[in-house]
Amino acid sequence: MNNKLKVLLAWRASNDELQFFRSKLKDVAEIYYLKTGEKHEILKFKSTIEYIIGGWIPGEIIEKMEKIKVIQFLGVGVDRFDLDVLKRKNIILLAAKYSNSPAVAEHAFALMLSLAKKIIELDSSLKKGIWRPYAQEHFLKELYGKNLVILGFGGVGIEIAKRAKGFGMNIYAIKRTHDPSLKQKYSLNFLGTLKDLDYVLKVADFLVVALPLTKETKNLIGERELKLMKPTAYVINVARGAIINEQALYNALTQGWIAGAGIDVWYEYPPSPYAPSKLGLHKLPNVIATPHKAGWTRESRLRAFNIAVDNVRNFVKGRQLRGLVDLDRGY
Repeated sequence: MNNKLKVLLAWRASNDELQFFRSKLKDVAEIYYLKTGEKHEILKFKSTIEYIIGGWIPGEIIEKMEKIKVIQFLGVGVDRFDLDVLKRKNIILLAAKYSNSPAVAEHAFALMLSLAKKIIELDSSLKKGIWRPYAQEHFLKELYGKNLVILGFGGVGIEIAKRAKGFGMNIYAIKRTHDPSLKQKYSLNFLGTLKDLDYVLKVADFLVVALPLTKETKNLIGERELKLMKPTAYVINVARGAIINEQALYNALTQGWIAGAGIDVWYEYPPSPYAPSKLGLHKLPNVIATPHKAGWTRESRLRAFNIAVDNVRNFVKGRQLRGLVDLDRGY
């Protein structure tokens, strides 16, 4: 009788990916995978699969799974999952926490530098044969000596701070729970909690949003908050779109409350006809837009795979699981 854990790779895994998991887990698990990659195909395994590794799974599919015990999400933000369904069915949800932190931090800096140095604008002009003159209106900006506010000081926030130190920036961080030891450890100029949000917004030259999306953080940044910022400041969002109110951000960008924004996370996603923004934020000239790709690197994916492998073994052996999501808090 085969007592191995039955694990489903809930995407159309490549041969290399399938071989990776089968070779790493051959002694403890049977590995299955989706042939089409469509979510509804998961239901073919509803009476056998105990453990799922993959992306987001709709609540209506989870409801019908008969033996599922664990879902290992290969991303970090779990806001799309129906946490009530998971709680009711007593399913463990794991996230690949910290797997993409370096990549997302680098992307945040790519957006900051592109805005400060007008990379997109200058590249487009030069390709059209326009050589911008050395005039004051064409000054670029430096990151050196500027105030960087990191809203959310978890894995991504810490990686951003490490890089900001090398750029000579003044680092202001906001964390949900106060931990004084982090201020010295990461050479922060200021470390506060959400009660200090107004203060850091007023001093920010660059605001990087790196918070998880929860009931408490949805629309955390709205019109009042954006109006506190300098008209020369930039907003970078590599967390979740809904943390910043869409209409307020549009108004801020079109009415001069802030100078610009770098956005990787959005308000609508395909197949929605309104993706990525029904207001057209992505089309504004002072916005640099990328399609939620900050964490999509080979290195991040491999780190997530290794976390998933470790967790299958931890689960089989009854050991502590990595990246356990608190279903009440939502992260």
